Amino acid sequence: APATPLKASGRRRSGAAHSLKLLVCAAMIAVCVRLLDVLSAGAFQAFVVVLLAIPVWDVVRRNRATGTNHQHASMTSANASQADALVAHFERRAVWDPEAHMDRATCRRFLIARKGDYDAALAMLERYATWRAEARPAEITAADVRREFASRKAYAHGIDRERRGVAWVFVHRHDRNKRDLDEMRKFIPFCMERTIALSEANGTEKICIVFDLAGFGMKSMDYELVKKLIYILAMFYPERLGKVLLWNAPGLFNLFWQAVKPWIDPNTVKKINFVTGSELTDFVDPLEFPKEVADRLFGTSSPMSSRM
Repeated sequence: APATPLKASGRRRSGAAHSLKLLVCAAMIAVCVRLLDVLSAGAFQAFVVVLLAIPVWDVVRRNRATGTNHQHASMTSANASQADALVAHFERRAVWDPEAHMDRATCRRFLIARKGDYDAALAMLERYATWRAEARPAEITAADVRREFASRKAYAHGIDRERRGVAWVFVHRHDRNKRDLDEMRKFIPFCMERTIALSEANGTEKICIVFDLAGFGMKSMDYELVKKLIYILAMFYPERLGKVLLWNAPGLFNLFWQAVKPWIDPNTVKKINFVTGSELTDFVDPLEFPKEVADRLFGTSSPMSSRM
């Protein structure tokens, strides 16, 4: 909520008192240095100028911080009111279309994805509402994606160190010549919904995806599927990605990465990390690894073995 005049004046008084204390301390230091006579007259004058600059800089720093905080509070307030307006829009639609309901968290994520542009967020949410009604992602079961589910090429398991649900993707199990794109259109949201459920059970809404790139080969280079994955995540799951880990990427993957990287939003690219070997433990506690990952990384000393 925006700061009240009373709170704002209180902060100003507190800031002024802090700057006054700095000024008194600077003066006391100057007196001590002068009494000790360790500096020449010219050097002492320069020393005093530097000391006096400290409280001045403190005032400037606090004013900048206050301005930034006020601006952030104003933006947050504006986004909150826009999110409420989006919720109200879909509540009106829900009168004749019960499935049109959108919760506030969803509206906020789409609004952030469109950088606070209400009309763009609304248009994006309309597309999402249509897709959700047709694809019904929350209702997709393993039976609906039987072949991909059986391949174990991707599944939700555990949480990362930020308590985000983790989706593990094993690219060597994917063959672009054998996959069914229609089934993959269901399998992607099937995995997303389950990973999001892990996150929300742990108090967060973002997820982590680990791509195990060991064994990446020509059969794994599925450009059509990657485009579909990027589209689904960007259009229907905005602001859900917290971290993407590209683990143990071979040299061949670099060629593939240079081709697909331009398709990804720059803000999403910032969330992507290349990691090798045990660096994965910087992001995910080994106790949260799937057993097959723990066994590969630690062998007989796998932390999972001690829990068996």
